[in-house]
Amino acid sequence: MNKKNIPTNYFFLILTFVLVGQICFSQDTTSLKLKIDTTWNFPTYSFSMSSISSDYSIDHYPSKEDSLFCKKYSQLIGAEPTKKNHSNYHSLACSLWQLGRLTEAEKMFLKIIASNASYYVGTYYNSSDIPDDTTSNTYGYGSYTSNYKNYACRYLTKIYLEQKKFDQALKCITYADKKYIVEQNCGTGYMWYRGEIDGLYSLAYEGLGMHDSIINMFLPNYSNHSNGTLTRALKKVYSQKEINEYLKIAENSIVCVVDTFPSSSFITHNYGEKNETTTEIKYTSGTATMNLFGRQVTLPRSNLENGESVTRELFAKEFKESGFYSALIENE
Repeated sequence: MNKKNIPTNYFFLILTFVLVGQICFSQDTTSLKLKIDTTWNFPTYSFSMSSISSDYSIDHYPSKEDSLFCKKYSQLIGAEPTKKNHSNYHSLACSLWQLGRLTEAEKMFLKIIASNASYYVGTYYNSSDIPDDTTSNTYGYGSYTSNYKNYACRYLTKIYLEQKKFDQALKCITYADKKYIVEQNCGTGYMWYRGEIDGLYSLAYEGLGMHDSIINMFLPNYSNHSNGTLTRALKKVYSQKEINEYLKIAENSIVCVVDTFPSSSFITHNYGEKNETTTEIKYTSGTATMNLFGRQVTLPRSNLENGESVTRELFAKEFKESGFYSALIENE
């Protein structure tokens, strides 16, 4: 692949995948400057949008490359990380996790967490500039920071969740989120990162019976959770009769504020061709709030057709047709 010809939007998409996947990077141990792996490896575990609407999914995707890497660097499994081997040490722990060798991976990730060496303590800035492109991205959009201990904590969280050691899982994901902090200067990258962090939190909370914590975390964005930890938590905290009543209260409490001006969106057909055409769609949008299980929440905006205006009735209809509502309601 000629990296000079990668469109900027595709580069940002690749960066997004890199943020949440297994990060394979090399490091100049003199300048401690992070270098992105130019092989453009995609993540070796998945996080799909479906896991936002249900549960975060912890999946292993072992590859031939993982097996070969473990074989090549097997001597590091019982060794200590050093300035010379620290990058391969981290990558080996990641490959061991992919292969389901959790005990070995856990010991290595714990050594990364315990290390006070500069190469594991530091947080590194990763530019969104395209490799080999002379155009510099001066505004930083798409850039992000990375930290070995942040990655190690996230992997340890998955290990402890699989082992049902929920208290240790919660401790590790809290460290990743609050102690070994990383940043994403891209809305999409931030969304995927928070999806992983919050998803791991929710599984740890559920294992510990901390249902209120799940509700407080996810209820403000209830529409992204059709069925999963949020609805299970609500069913643990409330009886079915109470749930039905709260849903009625929510529907009756909807307050809609219609915009005082129309909005527009544009659809382009046959882009770049001689017969390219653009259609303008005009509609009047608005916002709505409601009282959901005693908490004030904002409803998602409606997708409107040309000439359509939003109404309270439309918000109520879409709420009752949502996966969240369907997963909770029971006809009396």
